[in-house]
Amino acid sequence: MGRNSRAAGTGSDLLLLGVAGGSLLASVNGVSAARARGDGAVLLNAVGWTALSTEWINALIHRNRPVLYSDGAVAASGERGSRESLPSGHTSIAFAAATAYAVMARRQHLPHATRNNVLLFAGATGVGALRVTAGRHFLTDVIAGAALGAGVGWLTARLHPTSP
Repeated sequence: MGRNSRAAGTGSDLLLLGVAGGSLLASVNGVSAARARGDGAVLLNAVGWTALSTEWINALIHRNRPVLYSDGAVAASGERGSRESLPSGHTSIAFAAATAYAVMARRQHLPHATRNNVLLFAGATGVGALRVTAGRHFLTDVIAGAALGAGVGWLTARLHPTSP
């Protein structure tokens, strides 16, 4: 794999689905129906608010993607999203899901929380690494996405009331 790696881009998409889906499954596994609905709502809210925040920040900042600084700049300049690099949306959503799960798992003493947290945060970090490897983001875009996602995920889970 190298810069602009199509395999890394596909890998980041699949790993993001794994982190988001894994967060949802881990948060609803073995809990009451009411708590599962509440936990699902927290995760959907965290991901939704993070995605919305990421889009707004991308629109305001308009940072060029790495491809615009390469030999492929002319072809890529007309692509939609070629100036939406900061923050990384994939990374922000992955960290939002992982962080929201971590807050809920701690508060609710969910089973296997430590193992799940390690896996989810490793997956979220992998998403960011793959976005850089794919040539879609700079390292600073990924760091900003991780910070944004973790912040929104933490805040969403902390503000949501605990269900029985």
